[in-house]
Amino acid sequence: MVNLEQPHTFYTLVTNGSLTKASERLFITAPAIFMEVRSLKRYISYKLIERMGREIKLIDLGDIVYGYCKRIFSSVEEMKTFIHGEES
Repeated sequence: MVNLEQPHTFYTLVTNGSLTKASERLFITAPAIFMEVRSLKRYISYKLIERMGREIKLIDLGDIVYGYCKRIFSSVEEMKTFIHGEES
């Protein structure tokens, strides 16, 4: 089963372009990041990224999944903005 943590970790990793930056942003260790991405990979049943040294490269399907994640988290931010605007 997938929850929002796996896609969020994947999205943050790809957006930041490096494991170190994603780790700092998420306040979790590099192995924890790969556990989340691996869990998402198992759920989808396809490989999403390739590691090239310290760099992360999206595989074709990874690019598609990243696009969906981008829309999901953009919608979440939009919802938060709306809710906070309603509270004022």
